[in-house]
Amino acid sequence: MKKSYRDELRTKDIDNLMTQVNVLKQKIAQLQFNARGGKTATLKETKKIKQEIATILTLIHEKRNNH
Repeated sequence: MKKSYRDELRTKDIDNLMTQVNVLKQKIAQLQFNARGGKTATLKETKKIKQEIATILTLIHEKRNNH
């Protein structure tokens, strides 16, 4: 994940970050559903999304502890 993307995430408030996490979780669910249906979903894409979710949740945790 690029540093500028992380910096962009740091400027958002907690509600926007939680919304983004929910969207990414839905995207993972859709990828898993498509993989079960026979469509090929790359494992790399799922892993990348999970890492992005972890980064966002870390930022949320930092923001909550600082305030």
